[in-house]
Amino acid sequence: MWVFGYGSLLWRPDFPFEEKVVGCVKGFSIRFWQESVLFRGTPEKPGRVAMLVEDNVESEVFGVAYKIKEDRAQDVLDQLFKRELFEPVPTMFYPKQETKQPFEVHIYNIVTSDSVRAVQYIGPERIEDTAKIISESIGPTGMRNDEYVFKLVEINLEIAGRVNPYLSDLENLIRDYQAARKETRTQ
Repeated sequence: MWVFGYGSLLWRPDFPFEEKVVGCVKGFSIRFWQESVLFRGTPEKPGRVAMLVEDNVESEVFGVAYKIKEDRAQDVLDQLFKRELFEPVPTMFYPKQETKQPFEVHIYNIVTSDSVRAVQYIGPERIEDTAKIISESIGPTGMRNDEYVFKLVEINLEIAGRVNPYLSDLENLIRDYQAARKETRTQ
């Protein structure tokens, strides 16, 4: 069994795996349309975390596929369901290394036309609103929401050699909001 990571699973899988492969899934776009009240925000001021939204066939999201040992598969699935709060969706994964054939992966935090939406799914949100929320949100343990976005951009540059326009725009807007707040404080 393979699990696809495109958000925090890229730098914190928190489960044992046998192998990892860089590549992408197609037909989805990454969006920050899921609230986070445990790690990147609070119930009073929810942050935002990444999820995938079904999109057109040309869209692609880069990440890492993790091969899970067969004897650990159910434990890992149970652990990921508690962490990700969505049922996994099987999807084709396309390895970056062209000598490898596409294979099926399980993806979490994905909204398709026929999937059940978790409570944390907020639906489409203007990117400016998302960036403002992320620029101000901090989880109960001190985890800043903006660091999640910055880390995701950094890893996408490493594994894909580029960042998709949504993530790039989101990062720029967050930095703009932070700069404006800093300028206001110094005046």
